Amino acid sequence: MANYYVLLTDYGKSFIANAQAGSQLALTDVVLGDANDQPYLPDSRLTETSLVHQRAKVAVTSIKIVNDTTAEVSAVVPSNVGGFNLHEVGITDSSGKLVYVGNFHGGYRPTLTEGAGGDMELIFTITADNLATVVIEMDGNVVIATRDWVTDRFALKSLVSELHDIINQLQDELMATQFQLLSDRIDEIQEGIAGLLDLQPYKVGDIYQTTINHLDAAAVATHHGYGTWERFAEGRTLVGLSKKASDPSDYKTIGNEFGENEETLTLAQIPNHEHTVDMHSGSIDGGTRAGTQNTSSSAANIKTNAVGGGEAHNNIQPSKVVGKWLRTA
Repeated sequence: MANYYVLLTDYGKSFIANAQAGSQLALTDVVLGDANDQPYLPDSRLTETSLVHQRAKVAVTSIKIVNDTTAEVSAVVPSNVGGFNLHEVGITDSSGKLVYVGNFHGGYRPTLTEGAGGDMELIFTITADNLATVVIEMDGNVVIATRDWVTDRFALKSLVSELHDIINQLQDELMATQFQLLSDRIDEIQEGIAGLLDLQPYKVGDIYQTTINHLDAAAVATHHGYGTWERFAEGRTLVGLSKKASDPSDYKTIGNEFGENEETLTLAQIPNHEHTVDMHSGSIDGGTRAGTQNTSSSAANIKTNAVGGGEAHNNIQPSKVVGKWLRTA
């Protein structure tokens, strides 16, 4: 006997007996169940008229008499029937009672909405003398796909393949878009960091003042890591640009140089002052006069002794030397 088979129930025996007596034989439906996931052999259910746990019922599509001892009962299980493990099957009459009861291999019956499945045709081969014996053998592995199922299946496969292609394309486009957005964001962050850190605080035209004695402009560029430099205001102090009308014109032009380290005063620059001349008594024109008297009829030109070296004087404010460099590029 096959591993999976159906047997004539006690009710089925009377059903067949009545058929042999002349009444009409009407097998109407095939019922499917999960047996509460507790498999059994058909022999243990011969007295029952229903499955342990029926999950679906489909109409018998054909009953084909092959020969005097063999008949085939067929039924198609549509794609929307499933979602359970198929452990038990049966064939009923119009009253809904089991004429035949059988077992099945317990495979899960998916539905099309679960991503698999399709129409399934079950064929029960009944062998008996004049169809009256109680044993009906069934090949539980025979599942025949209908033309519609094949067409739908290949159409579904094509749609799934197309869907996968679309998903892959969207993923590629999304990754490219996300990469560009990420790259742009990184650039923004870097610009923000550069702004916060001010990686080149000295701009072109700015003056760098330092106590470091840089050898030359190249040493300054190496020190900062950027820029072209030149010495600035060598030997000079800096004066702020003035917009005051009262200030000298020298103060009103950027880059103007004026002033000197030493200054020799001119007569006009000497402060207004007097010198005291002391006269002593002596003989003038054969007479004697007091030193403070002048009775001569002509003016007396008296010169004091010359003093001073006539050299320029230091004109520098108290100062301290630092290096000054101008960034030119």
